[in-house]
Amino acid sequence: FPTISNHPSHSASPYMLPSIVTCSDYTNWTDQYGDECSWYELNDAPGCVYEGDCCPNSDGITATQACCYCGGGIDDTRPSNFPTISNHPSHSASPYMLPSIVTCSDYTNWTDQYGDECSWYELNDAPGCVYEGDCCPNSDGITATQACCYCGGGIDDTRPSNFPTISNH
Repeated sequence: FPTISNHPSHSASPYMLPSIVTCSDYTNWTDQYGDECSWYELNDAPGCVYEGDCCPNSDGITATQACCYCGGGIDDTRPSNFPTISNHPSHSASPYMLPSIVTCSDYTNWTDQYGDECSWYELNDAPGCVYEGDCCPNSDGITATQACCYCGGGIDDTRPSNFPTISNH
C-alpha cells in the first residue's frame, strides 16, 4: 500500500514529463542488506543503473521494482486492483483536480566546453546536476544548470513569450 514519505523520491525531473506522474515506493521495502529506497537515491544514478538489480530482498523484489527513483514503485495515478475501505483517508489528489503541467525545453544546440549536450548530464549526474552542472561552461559562459531542464535550467515553456508573434492560424 502506498504511503506518504518524509523523503520524497527523485523519480524523474518534472521538466521531462509530458504528463503528470506520481509514484510511491513500496512500503517497508528493504533490499537483502536492509537498505531502503533512500539509500539508492543517495548512492546510485537515476534509474539505479548500477545497483538497482543487485540485491533483491527475501521476496525477490529489487530496487528497480520497489523504488520510484529506480523506475519502480507504485503508480499512484492508476486505481488499485484491490480497493479497500479505510477509516484513515488517503492523502492522494482527487482524480478530478488536475495540477498544472510544467514543461521545459533545453537550450537548442547547447553543449558544454567538452561538446557534451544535456543528455550527457541526464546519464551521468544526479537530478539537478549537483555534481557537474556548473563545471564546464561553454564559450558563452552558459552551464548545464542554466541550459538543461534536467539540471534545473532550460526554457520554461509555460511562460508567455517576451516576443509574441501574430499568427494567421
